[in-house]
Amino acid sequence: MVSKVLDETGLEPARLELEVTESLLVEDTAKALALVKSLHERGVRVALDDFGTGYSSLAYLHNFPFDKVKVDRSFINKITNDANAWTIVESIIAMSHKLRLRVTAEGIETGAQLSLLKGHGCDEMQGFLLGRPMPETEASRMADAVREVAPT
Repeated sequence: MVSKVLDETGLEPARLELEVTESLLVEDTAKALALVKSLHERGVRVALDDFGTGYSSLAYLHNFPFDKVKVDRSFINKITNDANAWTIVESIIAMSHKLRLRVTAEGIETGAQLSLLKGHGCDEMQGFLLGRPMPETEASRMADAVREVAPT
C-alpha cells in the first residue's frame, strides 16, 4: 500500500517516515522484519516508536533497519526527578547514536526536560512545551507563515 501511494502521489520516499511500535514486532517478528526491510529498501524512513516500554529488546535495534528511535514519554516525564529514568534515557541516546540512529524524545512538557535532552544530544523533541496538536488547516497556515518569513 505504501508503494502504491508513493507511486500515485510522486512523494519522494525519503520524505515519508513511518512509526512501528514494539508490540507489532512481537506479534510476528519475521513478517515485521520483512516489512521494515522492504520499506527501508524503498527509501522510506522507519522509526521504532515507544522505545523503552513493553517488550524493549536490543535485538530489534540490531536486526531491524530502523532510522530512528523514539523514546517513550513515560521515561521523559521522569528524567528531572528520577535518576534511573534519566540514566535509561541518556543510555538510549548514546547507544542509538553509536548505531547511527536518530533519537526523538516524546512528551516534552518542561524547560528542564528540554534543556537536559538538548544538552545530551537528543536529535528531535516532541511535546506540549513545543507545540500542541492542531487541525491540518491551522498547521498549514502556520507552515505558510514560516515560509513567508524564512530567508531564501
